[in-house]
Amino acid sequence: MRGKDPANDKAALRTAAEARLNLARSCRVPPRPADELLHELQVHQIELEMQNEALAQAHIAL
Repeated sequence: MRGKDPANDKAALRTAAEARLNLARSCRVPPRPADELLHELQVHQIELEMQNEALAQAHIAL
């Protein structure tokens, strides 16, 4: 029997995300300007939208 997929368990996903954030903070990376971070988030959002579109097209093709 397979274990629970952490991606489908919101609490486990949040715990894993917080652990990654804490690890990144422990590396003492200098803070970046908010404008740069906002731009990066917007680019990632568009990438995810493009991936979702591609997945939807593949789903239709199947």
